Amino acid sequence: MSLTIQTYLADMPAGFWFFASFCISFLVAAIAYPAIIYVAYRKDIMAVPSSRSAHTKKVPNLGGVGIFMGVFFVLAMIGGCLGLSDLMFLMAGLIILFFLGVKDDLVILTAGKKFGSQILVSLMIIVLMDIRIHSFGGVFGLHDLSYLPSVSFTVFVFVLLINAYNLIDGIDGLAGSVGLLSSLTFGVFFVSIGLMEPALVSFALVGALVPFLYYNFSGKKKMFMGDTGTMIVGFLLAYLCVAFIGINQNLTVPETLGNSAILGIAFVFYPLMDTLRVFVVRAFQGKSPFTADKNHIHHRLLNLGLNHTQSTIFIVLCSMVLGVLAFYTQELNINLQAILVIACGMLLFLFPYCFERREGKVYFLKHYRSRIFDISN
Repeated sequence: MSLTIQTYLADMPAGFWFFASFCISFLVAAIAYPAIIYVAYRKDIMAVPSSRSAHTKKVPNLGGVGIFMGVFFVLAMIGGCLGLSDLMFLMAGLIILFFLGVKDDLVILTAGKKFGSQILVSLMIIVLMDIRIHSFGGVFGLHDLSYLPSVSFTVFVFVLLINAYNLIDGIDGLAGSVGLLSSLTFGVFFVSIGLMEPALVSFALVGALVPFLYYNFSGKKKMFMGDTGTMIVGFLLAYLCVAFIGINQNLTVPETLGNSAILGIAFVFYPLMDTLRVFVVRAFQGKSPFTADKNHIHHRLLNLGLNHTQSTIFIVLCSMVLGVLAFYTQELNINLQAILVIACGMLLFLFPYCFERREGKVYFLKHYRSRIFDISN
């Protein structure tokens, strides 16, 4: 690239690059998805429904390939134009997770290999990019972390979010919509304080998820994200969440948010809450926490008579309410805000368990006999 072109591109306003990251990712992914669906049908690379599936037909499950292509193309092209060398580490991590995910979608990987690779990729980002959680911000009396505890805790957060995101991918639109809402929220924040690299990642992810949701909700051209997609999106959301918390804990950065830890939790509360609840239920049942079942919150909503779209909308709206609550209560004492956000989040996401469905009718609580509403039609 000539010096003249480099100089011209460097002078482009930041808003241009944010918009370009969305548009380029959108176009690359939108072009890739039909080709992926075609190849999946020709080569029979499909998700076969099981006893716990919410679907009854085989569906292509390599949507994550399109998400990877959209995001990776943006990071490579725009990162190269702007000389954002740190994005190279993120790209390296994406490549590892991409091949890991594709192999898992095709032949199934052991849990040990998946966890080991996730820890390795997380360490790459945390150590080489110095993206980590420096402090608990005074939540419940916990403050600054020294380097090794900070790195260890941040690795735990990365691996937890990657796998929590994987676990919520059970109905149409849910994983994509939660990812879209979270990445868009983070992106708006990064733009507001002028941080180029995480903002580009945010809008590249939004651009790849928008066309994916079209196919994920489609009746005739349906495709799933697969483990490739859930690991890549979960990894990118973990990066954005940790970057959001870490940047707000940096006292040299202007316009930071003092309650970044609480806001970060609010933005990813649903996958964390669902994972925690499912693991507790399985533990009480004497099962491995990684045993597949139908105990997720979205399964409960389906049992109450909601369809996939309605269940997804309910969960996304709850996530939005929690995010707004966390944002508008940031003037409160940090511990009070933590209790308020966590309590409200638990009430919202456990609300469906206050109802039961019998013979096409939904009743409030197990022993409450008055009909709440009739969904028999």
